[in-house]
Amino acid sequence: DIFGELRQQLLRAPLGVGPRGRFSLAVPHIESGLLHPFDVDVRAFRSIDGRTYYLLITSERGERKALDGACASFDLSAREIEVARLICAGQTNADISRELGIAQRTVENHLRSIYAKAGVNSRTQLVSQLLGLNCPKADQSTSGRRERLQ
Repeated sequence: DIFGELRQQLLRAPLGVGPRGRFSLAVPHIESGLLHPFDVDVRAFRSIDGRTYYLLITSERGERKALDGACASFDLSAREIEVARLICAGQTNADISRELGIAQRTVENHLRSIYAKAGVNSRTQLVSQLLGLNCPKADQSTSGRRERLQ
């Protein structure tokens, strides 16, 4: 369970009173069961009676928030968002297929849909759009080739 994992992380962290620590923790989403990474900042305090207490501050990863916002702006479906996240993580279609338990052809179909919604022609352009890198898009009318969906 999540609290057991959090406890194990705390026990492994070399914290004393006063210092701060930070680690990441993957938490399963309630509805989808997919793991969502969270950053955990830890601060240790000593009470008057000598006991040590820990203040835990959790937050969803900033990159993930930005990526989720970009996916929402293109009106991607839940499955398309999963595929887009894995593309941004550098996964191949075969990797995505194995990870999500779907056929490679289905991954390619999701990519076509994602490309259309995001107005891009390639993985590189998609990552640029989703991560806000603002790289120029290729002119579709003069571009003689499209990047293969692989």
